[in-house]
Amino acid sequence: MYLRNVNPRYKKSLENEISVYVITDASFYTATLALLIDEYPELIGTYGSLVCIPHRQLIACYPVEDIQVLKAIDQLMPIVDQLFREGPGSISPHIYWFQDGGYSAISYEIQSKKIYFPPDVVKVLNQLAQ
Repeated sequence: MYLRNVNPRYKKSLENEISVYVITDASFYTATLALLIDEYPELIGTYGSLVCIPHRQLIACYPVEDIQVLKAIDQLMPIVDQLFREGPGSISPHIYWFQDGGYSAISYEIQSKKIYFPPDVVKVLNQLAQ
């Protein structure tokens, strides 16, 4: 498979000492690497990973290790929303939590500054907060 040879991963620093891994390529199929995230252990933290797929040529991953994940979500929301709006090939303005082989969507409304966490994500956040 062509994408197995793609290795354009690098870390991008955001604010407050938050860094995300970025996978980007000119291929229209780059986003499908999100289906193979288990094959890239450096992208997955102890508690899973935040995964963003704003358009077909970019994936951003934040390995979840501690409560800093809340800062990462806060910083990723406007970035992912903007990249989704710009396209081309927009896929999703959402942030997903990858854990135990599955994805949970973290819904949010930038206008009202509300974040809705699925129950399985709330359970992990409560563990991290202790």
